[in-house]
Amino acid sequence: NCYCNIGVIYWKLKQYDLALSYYEKQLNIQLKTLPANHFEFGVTFLNIGELYEARNEFELALSFYSKANEIFQKSSLLPTHEAVIELQQHIQTTIEKISHE
Repeated sequence: NCYCNIGVIYWKLKQYDLALSYYEKQLNIQLKTLPANHFEFGVTFLNIGELYEARNEFELALSFYSKANEIFQKSSLLPTHEAVIELQQHIQTTIEKISHE
């Protein structure tokens, strides 16, 4: 989680390449330590999607949001969970942004 938190800090500073590198480090650790459908994968994919959305790379953002959505649906998270609600909002706004391009 430390790498993810560092990634979020760099994302907020708009240093997207550094943020992505920390998200990728987090993902590599998760791949080695967590079951395949653990909700933390979804959170990491959500963070990566937000990064691509901030860079106006909407198709990439949507692909990571889709991965997060798959994980959340397979995990024990309820549809009312904060991360699930946030993800649905990002999917909706990203689709709207793509349709206006």
